[in-house]
Amino acid sequence: MAIWTEWDKLTDVIVGDCHSPGSFDQLLHSKRPRKQFNLILEETKEDLLALTNKLKSYGCNVRRPETIKPQRITLPTFDIKFPNSPIVPRDQYIVINETIYQTYTSLTDRYFDGHSFYNCFNDTGYNWISQPSPQLTDLDPATRWWNGGKEIYHNLLKDKVLWHTATMYKAGDKLITNTQGPGTQKGLEWCKKNITEVEIVANDSPVMNGWGHIDHGFFFVNDETIVCDNIEWVPSYLRDKQIIEIGHLTKDHMGPLAEHKEDFNKTEGMYSEQWLDTYLDKWRGYDQEISFDTNVLVLDHNCVLFSREIPELFAYLKKYKIDCDYVPLRHGTFFEGGIHCLTLDVAREGLRREIF
Repeated sequence: MAIWTEWDKLTDVIVGDCHSPGSFDQLLHSKRPRKQFNLILEETKEDLLALTNKLKSYGCNVRRPETIKPQRITLPTFDIKFPNSPIVPRDQYIVINETIYQTYTSLTDRYFDGHSFYNCFNDTGYNWISQPSPQLTDLDPATRWWNGGKEIYHNLLKDKVLWHTATMYKAGDKLITNTQGPGTQKGLEWCKKNITEVEIVANDSPVMNGWGHIDHGFFFVNDETIVCDNIEWVPSYLRDKQIIEIGHLTKDHMGPLAEHKEDFNKTEGMYSEQWLDTYLDKWRGYDQEISFDTNVLVLDHNCVLFSREIPELFAYLKKYKIDCDYVPLRHGTFFEGGIHCLTLDVAREGLRREIF
C-alpha cells in the first residue's frame, strides 16, 4: 500500500463519522436544541453510511473512526466544551507514500481527534508521525475561523506548531501547499522538516493567495487534466495542463456563503439554540443547492464522486470521458465539509512520479 496523488485509483479510504443521536444530550441542556441537533446527527449518519456503501461498490476498502462519548474536558489553559465528531479527517491528517502525518489546529474541540482514528491507522503498516500536542488557548467566542483566521494563526497563536493538512494537495513528487495557512509558520516549518518524501511547493493561485483549504477550487482527474471552478484557482505552473472550467455550470455561491457566515456569527456557535434554529429554518438544503461543488473525491482517472447531482455538469464532463457519480450530503455546510473533507485517502494505485 502507498499513495502519491489525489487521483490514481483509490483502493483504501477513511470515511469520517459523527456521534449518534442522543450523544450530546447531557451537554445540551435545553430540549429544543437536543431535538434539532439529534435530527442533524441522524441524517448525517445515514448520509455517511450511504457514502461508505458507495465507495465499497467501487471496490474500496473503507475504514471508519470510532466515536468517543463526548464529555466536557478541562485542561490547564483551555476548555473542551463540545468535543467534535471525527467527521473531517482531511483537516488534520495527510497520508504520503507509507506515512501518516497528523497535525493540530487552533480548534480545541479537535484536540483528541487522534483517539478516534487510532483504529483506522493501527493496522496499515504505515509510520505515524504527529506534531507535538500544543497548549492551546480558549479563543474569544466572537472570533470565528473564517473572519479571524489569519489573526489567530499569524498573531495570537504564532508561537504554536499548528497546521491544517487540508491546505495541501498531493501531486506525485510535489505537495502543492497554501503556505500562509490556516496554520502557523512554525507549523509549516514542521511540515517541511518532516515530510521528506515530496517537495512542498507554494500555491500561487491569485484566488487563494496562499491561504485556505486547497480542496475546493481545482482537482486533477489524471496527470494532464485539471477541473476547476475557473482558471484563477489553478497555480500558474499547472496551466499548461488541459484545464476544464466548470464554474458556468455551478451556481455562484460566494454571496449565499457570505450570508451563511454572517448568520452564524450572530449566534453563540455551532451547538447553540440560535444557530440550530437559523440553520434548520434558513440553510437546511443549502448543501444540495450550491455548496462544495468542487470539493470532490476522485475515484480513478475517469470517475469523480460529487455530493449532489448536477446533470448539466455531469453531461459536460462526460464529453471529456470523465464519469460522475454522487452521494447526497444533507449537512455538509453545518459540519463545514464536502465529500473530500469527509474522507481521507489511505492508499491509491500508482507510483511516485513527476507531474509538473
